[in-house]
Amino acid sequence: MSTLEAQDTTNIEPPKLTKVQYLKKHWVMVIAFIIVLASILWVLKLIFLPSSVVKTDDARVDVEYSTIAPKVSGNIEEIYIKDHQTVKKGQLLARIDARDYQAALAEAESNYAKAQADLNEAMLAVERQPTVIRETEAQLRKVEAGIKLTNDNTARYEQLQALGAESRLITQQSKTTLTEQYADLDSSKEKVIDAQYQLNQYKIQVQAKQAALKQAQAALDKAKLNLSYTEVRAPIDGMIGQKSANVGNFVGAGNPLMVIVPLDQVYVEANFREIELKQIKIGQPVTVYVDAYNVELKGLVDSFSPSTGAFFSPISATNATGNFTKIVQRLPLRIKLIENQKDVKLLRPGLSVLVSIDTTQK
Repeated sequence: MSTLEAQDTTNIEPPKLTKVQYLKKHWVMVIAFIIVLASILWVLKLIFLPSSVVKTDDARVDVEYSTIAPKVSGNIEEIYIKDHQTVKKGQLLARIDARDYQAALAEAESNYAKAQADLNEAMLAVERQPTVIRETEAQLRKVEAGIKLTNDNTARYEQLQALGAESRLITQQSKTTLTEQYADLDSSKEKVIDAQYQLNQYKIQVQAKQAALKQAQAALDKAKLNLSYTEVRAPIDGMIGQKSANVGNFVGAGNPLMVIVPLDQVYVEANFREIELKQIKIGQPVTVYVDAYNVELKGLVDSFSPSTGAFFSPISATNATGNFTKIVQRLPLRIKLIENQKDVKLLRPGLSVLVSIDTTQK
């Protein structure tokens, strides 16, 4: 090959590629560029455009359960339920040995009967005393009439004595009788006063006996209540949990025996960051995803907690110490589940869930 031919071959330009051919050749780079660009746009959207759906995985199923504890002490005589059993309100759960409380009730009934008898006796005395007062007043009038008669006789005897028609002895005896009658008059007046005073005293005794009867009635009612408390009954419908009571155990008043969980009243407590709260309103629809069963449930925002979780912590943050660091807090929200969802019955308190709130609906 000549030198001229070699130079011509070197100067030949490669054919130009079309756009389609270029994209086919560099398709990996194009796809990578598109992915990076989409990622950047997505991040910018998350930063500058607030989402209409706020989510949190800091949420769990919760419920307000009842702790069952006896109001009286004693040995457990019978247990009528077992753990995880469903019970109804008023159902008998356990029975405590009632013999001591039956004896206390009998004593209270006896004390009440005595207090009632004492009150009746005092009331009878009050009813009888007006008759006594009338008798003393009649005796007083009788003495007053005798004094009037003796006064008249004494004056007549004195006139006869002045005329010499009556002896001085008769006149003196009449005056002596008058003196005695005046003494009887004073005594009768004192008896009338004493009888009236006695009536007031009987009335005071009636008040005291009435108070004693009320006290005996209160003791009787308490004895009846204590006896009824030996039967431990369910205050609500629900399922038994944490049963620690067994036959023969001695239990003290207030010591928990079990809990009753009302599974038909479960709700969701979700903790949202404070920067998300502005978009959330009461009544907005909520989607609750229960990953334990792979089901979704519908609910509504029911209420906001009065404080963040850290506010009521045993060791609360003190921002005035000089070492304050800004930390985004979370506020608990209560999510009310919509009724008549078939999967709600699967929920158990303590399960973790994922919560999404649609903030576009007010």
